[in-house]
Amino acid sequence: PIYTQVTDWDKPAQRIAKAPVLDVMAIDNLPSLVPRESSEDFAQQLQPYLEQLLAEDADENSVWSRAEKTYRRHITQL
Repeated sequence: PIYTQVTDWDKPAQRIAKAPVLDVMAIDNLPSLVPRESSEDFAQQLQPYLEQLLAEDADENSVWSRAEKTYRRHITQL
């Protein structure tokens, strides 16, 4: 498991690693507050990035290209 307890509104993040720093938000009731609105908003925000991911001619400065470069840089440190 990544975390052992859910977080709450007063303490929304739980530190699970110090080096490199990794905090997790595990608010279990967040999506249930307004499920339809949350899903629609999340999908609307995510859609442009998914479309970029699917594009064959991805720009090397796209979100996904930058994420891959960051991932590959950090994976070498393991």
